[in-house]
Amino acid sequence: MPRELGTDPANQPTPPRLRPVRTLVLHHGVSHGNVLGHLAVPFRHAARSPDCRCRLELLHAADEERRLRHIAGTRPDVVIDLRSWRDPCETIAAFIERVREASPRSAYVLLDAADQTTSEHLALIPHVDLFAKGQILTDRSAYATDYEGGYVFTDYIARTLGIDLDGWHFGARVPPEWARRMHLSWNVATLRGGGHLAAAIARIPGRSRRPIGLHLRAGSGGDGWYRRVRAWSARMAAAAAAAAGVTATPSTRIPRPRYLAELAASRIAFSPFGWGEVCFRDFEAAAFGAVLLKPDVSHLRTRPNIFEPMRTYVPVRWDLADLADRISWIESHPDEADAIARNAACVLRDWFRERGAISAVEELVQAAMVTREHRGAADSMTAEPVAQRQ
Repeated sequence: MPRELGTDPANQPTPPRLRPVRTLVLHHGVSHGNVLGHLAVPFRHAARSPDCRCRLELLHAADEERRLRHIAGTRPDVVIDLRSWRDPCETIAAFIERVREASPRSAYVLLDAADQTTSEHLALIPHVDLFAKGQILTDRSAYATDYEGGYVFTDYIARTLGIDLDGWHFGARVPPEWARRMHLSWNVATLRGGGHLAAAIARIPGRSRRPIGLHLRAGSGGDGWYRRVRAWSARMAAAAAAAAGVTATPSTRIPRPRYLAELAASRIAFSPFGWGEVCFRDFEAAAFGAVLLKPDVSHLRTRPNIFEPMRTYVPVRWDLADLADRISWIESHPDEADAIARNAACVLRDWFRERGAISAVEELVQAAMVTREHRGAADSMTAEPVAQRQ
């Protein structure tokens, strides 16, 4: 009989405690200029902590032959593989097969780095023991839906806003029986300079010392549907700021030091959707004390979670029709607005200070071990094939 799983406060399935296991984390180095670097930070944090109950080894190597030799020599209980969204499914599938040959009893975890709640790597779920992702749909059965563009937001802008996707598609359908192998890991809230704000939280300036009303430096570059939806978002936000009578920055990009200085001087930061729903800008806003104004993200789960409506961020409709009203509310409720900004910053601080990162790593490892125990039963399930990229 499978063991019952518990549930943590974020409704994340929590496996029972297991013996300490040896875990090998495959990554391309920890750097703060890319998504993979940010996603690797909790592993590094946990590996250095005497409080972590996992035996973690981080292997910084891009060469697959070196990785496979190490796996064959050490036979880890769990292999966690951090992969870029650019890595083809065929390449990863071939690597997984060789991992199975090198160490048959190792649980294989694919940690997906795609910005969206979807990913082309979802097609690999039948091949893995666990598919970890930093933001997943609250309703996992929705992964069986054939979204236009493969992504819930592109489906919305195509069907509701009439924005042409030009044939763009990124994602894969997942039958409900396979979606159970998805695990909520963590997002990119490991900001350069110490995003946890353990020391800086008390120094965030209040609204009275912030001369800029609305920060709009979300960028409008790129191409295709992304460029069109960014330009539309910038126009809507600028018009909403004018209607609410607040100053706003331009939307064009500027050098990072100036960008952060502006953010620290802004009362509100608007962060529209783009390639993904959750992005660095969300956490930069929280880290620098601006109120995060963002399209509603109640359709997803993520952690650390700075997306509690009217407590850690202010949500707006996906069509941005209520943007001016939300800006006006923030400006006319300074005490509530300061509390929202501070609450979001505290979530980031506490993620590291209160063992959030270590617990997330431990849960991932333990969930992989539980899934490995039932691999035989899972592999014998009959399920419709996962749709490949259209």
